[in-house]
Amino acid sequence: MLVFAVGSTIFAIVSPKILGGATNQIVDDYVSMKAYAGDHSVSCQMVVSLPAVTFLGADVLERLPNQSEIEVQIPSSQLDSIQKA
Repeated sequence: MLVFAVGSTIFAIVSPKILGGATNQIVDDYVSMKAYAGDHSVSCQMVVSLPAVTFLGADVLERLPNQSEIEVQIPSSQLDSIQKA
């Protein structure tokens, strides 16, 4: 009976390490397989252009639909610094 208890304890300690290593290997192989699969002659490039506008905190507060509700939640010292900027 003692042999089964010791064996069970050892298996409970070692099995997550084995399963974790196997899972990492499977994921690594899958990612490397997907990274090198497909047509490399086509370049996939995402272009994002952002407007060259800088909003100050006061500008953001003015544009909020529920400005008064939000201003109540902001501490007065921070609200003053936002509105001065």
